[in-house]
Amino acid sequence: MRKIRILFPYVGKTLGGSHMASLLLSQKISKKKYETIIFVHKKGKLTEYLDKNRIKWITHKDSSIYFNGRLTQIFFLIFRYKKILKDLNVDIVHTHDLAMHLTWLLPCKLLNVYHIWHQRAKSGKKIILLANLSSQIISISRFIRNNFPESLKKKTVTIYDPILFKKKNLAKKKSKKLKICIVANLQRLKRIEIAIDIILKIKKTFNQKVILNIFGEKREPIFSELKKLIINNKLESNIEFMGLKTPIKPWILKSDILLATSENEGLGLSILEAMSLGTPVVASNDGGHKETIKNKKNGFLVELDDIDGYVDVIINLYNNTLLKNKIIRNAKKTVREKFSLNKHLDQIDKVYEKFIKN
Repeated sequence: MRKIRILFPYVGKTLGGSHMASLLLSQKISKKKYETIIFVHKKGKLTEYLDKNRIKWITHKDSSIYFNGRLTQIFFLIFRYKKILKDLNVDIVHTHDLAMHLTWLLPCKLLNVYHIWHQRAKSGKKIILLANLSSQIISISRFIRNNFPESLKKKTVTIYDPILFKKKNLAKKKSKKLKICIVANLQRLKRIEIAIDIILKIKKTFNQKVILNIFGEKREPIFSELKKLIINNKLESNIEFMGLKTPIKPWILKSDILLATSENEGLGLSILEAMSLGTPVVASNDGGHKETIKNKKNGFLVELDDIDGYVDVIINLYNNTLLKNKIIRNAKKTVREKFSLNKHLDQIDKVYEKFIKN
């Protein structure tokens, strides 16, 4: 029996958690049954990462134009991508963001190629209705699925993103400076301004030496706005934008706490990374965070705008070794049992198998 050919298309200009999770799937899925093809429309941060890690990718001379936000554009792209699909001779197209969903969906429909719509972020209720045309919808959390219209929920299966779990990590010593990290490309929903308020409060109230390292793409205009906020609060020596770092694990490992202040987060891959590495997580009590973290058991959840709540939890966690060790043990257990790579691959394989039988 020939291998099933699966296309993973990406825009290519940026690199984030959704890319890392889907690329892990493409590389680890059974090579006996499947041939995975990484397709990139534009060179950028993603192709730099692929080249650095020697991951093969392809492109096509006619793929430089893709969905950019105008719904009418979808119809102009149909025949262009219908031809590309024929050239590639694939069985399944597995897309992971809105631009790719709406670029490849209708060409797949016309050619009877199976299309998997993998929803990783909260979406508008009107545009998500187009997912009805796909062969299968996957959501990365119950939070994402619960925001779908009722007509889509029956067609959706929830499959959590995986994490590569290592049983042993280097032991961490408590440093004189409280080191906090955020892993997030700069977007409004990440609410980095809340983190800045938290650092200011820690510095003023507790006279604690504190460092916040922010890892991710420095996207404008948010980067300039945050820099101005930092300067106005005289926090230049406390907060640093580190840019995009791959691999990110060594940087999370060096931190005392991972902070996640985002709103409507689908799941949060960096949270899973931290939990697997033994770095305690303090996150907003919102979105997919509530499916990952059980408050005061394997991490901490704080209400979205409760600056004092964040500060109290962070200081207590930093100073209480027994509490910290309990959180770390439980977090590792959660990742091992709920977010393992093998579990993820088994669930995805069942989705693919359904199409193979057809």
